[in-house]
Amino acid sequence: MINKISQKEAIEEELAKEEKISYFDGQEYFDAMLEMNKYMEEARYNHLIKERNSEISAAKVVLMA
Repeated sequence: MINKISQKEAIEEELAKEEKISYFDGQEYFDAMLEMNKYMEEARYNHLIKERNSEISAAKVVLMA
């Protein structure tokens, strides 16, 4: 007979006993996730604009030199 040794299950049991496990399934966590996703989308968009402007500026410098 094969005995399966799982460290994951032992760790999960230990964390549950110490009450260190929490689930993020409430509405407040969902709202926070949506807000963070919106912020990150704006940050990515701003980065793309800055990168594009930087490339255009670099191209102009090279062409004028």
